Amino acid sequence: MIQRVLGVVSGVLKTLYRIPYAKRPLDLTLTWTAAAVRLGNGTFCGVGQSVQPEKTLILYEYEGCPFCKKVSTC
Repeated sequence: MIQRVLGVVSGVLKTLYRIPYAKRPLDLTLTWTAAAVRLGNGTFCGVGQSVQPEKTLILYEYEGCPFCKKVSTC
């Protein structure tokens, strides 16, 4: 059943993509729909499982900071 529905939707989308001025609005509509469906997913992933480290990192604002060490990557 779901394969048939997906086949019909796919056929409709293929037909709409052939219309020159329908591509951009269709892309935007599909993008916004997908974003709305996923709204909130991953926001609170593993919040209860996180552990506060004993010593926190000190982050410096710029590369020229005298407290920063040079690190080379291979």
